Amino acid sequence: MVMKGRAFDLLVPPLTYAAALGFIAAAIQMLTVDNFHKSVQLTYDVADEYGLNIDGVGWYIKVCIDRTVPEVVVISFHPPERPMRTRAGIVKPP
Repeated sequence: MVMKGRAFDLLVPPLTYAAALGFIAAAIQMLTVDNFHKSVQLTYDVADEYGLNIDGVGWYIKVCIDRTVPEVVVISFHPPERPMRTRAGIVKPP
């Protein structure tokens, strides 16, 4: 599931909704424990933040994982606003 707003704002346009959804899904599948940045407490849940470089472009990805359903909700997907340190390296803003 991908939330509207911070997960789609920079992708649609220029991409179509379907192309953006495909790009986000492919990026989520690329994530490993080395891309983990930190966990953050939300109002009702805990979300995990990841930093990922794709073709030289940094991406900030915030997801909430519900293991009981199971379901992954993509809350944010956009270039980072500040550098993010991960085990895979630094993910920099544009």
